[in-house]
Amino acid sequence: MGGARPVRRFGLIGRFRRDSRGAALVEFSLVAPLLVLLAAGFAEFAVMLNQQQVITKSVRDAARYAARTSVAFKSCPINSQPEWTQLVTDTQNIALRGSVNPTAPLLISSWNNVSMVAVADSCVSAGTLLSPAGGGTNIPVITVTATVPYAGVGFLGFLGLSSFNLTAAHSQMWTGL
Repeated sequence: MGGARPVRRFGLIGRFRRDSRGAALVEFSLVAPLLVLLAAGFAEFAVMLNQQQVITKSVRDAARYAARTSVAFKSCPINSQPEWTQLVTDTQNIALRGSVNPTAPLLISSWNNVSMVAVADSCVSAGTLLSPAGGGTNIPVITVTATVPYAGVGFLGFLGLSSFNLTAAHSQMWTGL
């Protein structure tokens, strides 16, 4: 009985644990899915910021365009004047397309309906303000508001998050030509 060899348990597993060849590959395979998710999240966030910037700039430009219209709009309220309907149409096209041309390409593909752009006017008490609107107690202010469904790269849908809207608004005092 004295010549029996002791049974070495876990011999193969022990050698495997001591061997460090391929450890980097295993570690990378554990971290890679997290890195891919992080990169996709950054890409989605970058697309969202870009779309928000485009919407903000186009709404600002549309309000600026509407505020620099014909002299007929000096009196407040301006939405009761005959030129108001055409001004709203042109302002919506500028917000959506960057041009008054209704066939120009859209700035954002998911932003394809003029009902997503609201154009409103208000009359602000002049108080101590100076306005090119002339004499009187009220100054016309035009506000353009846009609500656009976010059209991202699809990562949020993959995570099961609901869609959301990007919104921008800009008010501009009427200044005329």
